[in-house]
Amino acid sequence: MRGTVSSAGSEVCGRSILSRAQWRAIGEALQLSARELHTVQYFFDGAEEASIGLEMGISVNTVHTHAKRLYCKLGVRNRSELLVRIFAAHMSLSSRPASHRTASPHGGT
Repeated sequence: MRGTVSSAGSEVCGRSILSRAQWRAIGEALQLSARELHTVQYFFDGAEEASIGLEMGISVNTVHTHAKRLYCKLGVRNRSELLVRIFAAHMSLSSRPASHRTASPHGGT
């Protein structure tokens, strides 16, 4: 299912329910490279390192290295903490006041 397009036009990553735009916003907020974000998406989908390696065309050791670097970059110790950090970033972005997301058509309250 990875890489298919939903009827709404957003890429569906496995079981992930986040749109491409939401993933992009998370990546920007956490200052992740495209490769790091791609790896996180696989983790978010619950993929094991061996299948991630096959999908990305890299060795399991390289996936493990990516994971360790992500843990260090985001200040977490394991995959569970990484997923909590990603979820927290998503919730933070989702809970922004409307004025931070789009301008009000009426100019104020």
